[in-house]
Amino acid sequence: MVYEWAPRLSPSRVVDLVIDVYTEQYSPRSISRYRPEERIVLMLWGPPGVGKTDSVKKASKTIASILGRELVECSQITPKLFEKIIGDPSKYFVFCDIKLERYEYSDLIGLPNFRETGEGIHYTDWYPPKWVAVLGLPGVAGILFFDELTNAAPDAVKCAMEAIYEKKLGDIVFSDYVMIIGAGNPPEHSSVARNLPEPLMTRLAHLWVEVPVEEWIRWARENDVSREVIEYISENPGKLYIPWLNAVPRTWSILGKALRSERLSKWKETLSQALVGINPYEEKTLKEEVSEVIEAVDRLSLMFSRARSLKARIEVLWKIIKIVVEEMSLEYMEAAISRISRMLTETEQLFDLLYTLYSESCLGGDDEKCSLLLRFSEKIINANITIKEW
Repeated sequence: MVYEWAPRLSPSRVVDLVIDVYTEQYSPRSISRYRPEERIVLMLWGPPGVGKTDSVKKASKTIASILGRELVECSQITPKLFEKIIGDPSKYFVFCDIKLERYEYSDLIGLPNFRETGEGIHYTDWYPPKWVAVLGLPGVAGILFFDELTNAAPDAVKCAMEAIYEKKLGDIVFSDYVMIIGAGNPPEHSSVARNLPEPLMTRLAHLWVEVPVEEWIRWARENDVSREVIEYISENPGKLYIPWLNAVPRTWSILGKALRSERLSKWKETLSQALVGINPYEEKTLKEEVSEVIEAVDRLSLMFSRARSLKARIEVLWKIIKIVVEEMSLEYMEAAISRISRMLTETEQLFDLLYTLYSESCLGGDDEKCSLLLRFSEKIINANITIKEW
């Protein structure tokens, strides 16, 4: 698939690229150097929640500032503001975020308008949607962002193709200063995603958007995300994006902002599980318990090293084995096993100890101790610790 070879860009790099492409190819100051078919149309690929929409919106804000225009979002255009934009389109930069999967053909080109001439000739044109009419005003600048392009109905995709190919929808031709950007999800990240038509694919410049942990943490610190969530992701960077658990940058951000509220912080475990499928606080408790077990192993290891008789060492070793088998999960075995490994390799009585443990339990008919020893051995094997390493 195309996104397998598409360049990998972070959201901040996407912002920079959108600004540069617009400034070079769509700005009123430079557009004359490019024919319409020569201008780049970006396609942002990536799973949900990685910041594709936010990147384009942020770039729009910067471009509007560069051009010295007022930024307006299509969803905010009231009838009064619409009249103001019509009065002087050159003052405005319009950002239209169109979630294409929610649209049908008529939503994009408008409603039919039946007309009749004085000579009795009948014909039909269209009443365009407000945002289409705005983008068609001469001199207006902006970005038309077709989000969820891969999830859209075939008729809606055809309309998007018309917009990308011909810079128009229905009877409305867009201003020369309007840049179109698409975004979509690969099929493995969306159950409703479809492959785009090949002619459309060859018209687009494909990019894969991914969020480096460092960038997300920097963003989170600047955007009032809870310190607890930031610290958790810092310590567990691999959990920033686990889509099958619903853990993506967007949901971590929602959780992190909610937990800054005193009223909602008492629900932190419930909200964590509900939003990202992970309960960091339960994990923290578990780690603290495991830490206590490892400390106990360390104390017993010190007792082991100071024990002078074989009998004393065997007693201590049985206590260690019992702690590891009964109180420690495999996830945290390596830390404890590495300590035990060092402890045993430092004694010259290793083989005597191992044989004595085996003789006391399995050969001696002590089923409980034999079971304990076998389970301990199984954990050692599962933790990839071999007898040679001992």
